[in-house]
Amino acid sequence: MLSKSTLQEYEDSLLATPEGQQAWEENAKQAEEAYRKALELDPLNARPHRGLGFLYLKEKEKGLAKAHFERYLALAPQAADRLYIEQYMKEPQ
Repeated sequence: MLSKSTLQEYEDSLLATPEGQQAWEENAKQAEEAYRKALELDPLNARPHRGLGFLYLKEKEKGLAKAHFERYLALAPQAADRLYIEQYMKEPQ
């Protein structure tokens, strides 16, 4: 199926199954815990904010995503992906 669809379409088809949804929920929870632990260890580390931003964006929590993207850019003003992140922040909430 992967060869006939985009990566997003393939991912969407996996998430459409109960198994895929359960796997996503478990993985998202573990990822969030890991990012939060990283921030506990180093509050000035920008990368966990970037990761949380994308995690929340995927979960359609755009307000939380934007807050973490803003913090990411504040901590890493010269980030190579700055324009990319700013585009995500402009999307309607």
